[in-house]
Amino acid sequence: MDRKGAQESLILDRPFIDLYGIIQPEVLSELGIGREDVLLDRFLFACPFSQSVGWTEDEISEKAK
Repeated sequence: MDRKGAQESLILDRPFIDLYGIIQPEVLSELGIGREDVLLDRFLFACPFSQSVGWTEDEISEKAK
């Protein structure tokens, strides 16, 4: 990376960025259609286990607050 005011170049040996997000299954199937840029090969897909959430009368402790 060369910046206008920098004395020397900055070189990153292994540049990367982490992103977290969600996508609808219907959109996912359309994402790779007709693409030849290996975009989908750059994603790590994960599907976490669903947890049932129910109502509780529990309160947050003073220590947790």
